[in-house]
Amino acid sequence: MSDSNNTQIEILRCEELLSLQERVGKDFLSDHALSLLINRFSKRVTYFMLEYPYVDKDFRSTYYSDFSKRHQNINRNSFRIHIFGENEDYYGFFTLRNTPPFNLGRGYLNPKALTVDPGHFLLTKCTEESS
Repeated sequence: MSDSNNTQIEILRCEELLSLQERVGKDFLSDHALSLLINRFSKRVTYFMLEYPYVDKDFRSTYYSDFSKRHQNINRNSFRIHIFGENEDYYGFFTLRNTPPFNLGRGYLNPKALTVDPGHFLLTKCTEESS
């Protein structure tokens, strides 16, 4: 399905995660990145929604300050992968960018979407400091 901005949306069931690499290509999802994703999502996750092209503001900034000056063909657009559970519960998203072998970009994930605590969350408590 696509809209008037040529954004393409595709739904992928959780059990089809292995086919994600076929859909986006190895430039956007290397074997290394795919291996990081496999078996990381909990049984609560029922499907993924792929969105392309997605303009990731963080990657676009890096693209223009660095990647555009290299003599390589690197796509400035990203894939955004939304994560959904039962009853349309939204568990966040992550991005895939054309920078193999480290393709995983920015993401916001609900820990409930993951099988185990990945140990990659930064938790902070904001408090007012008294002088």
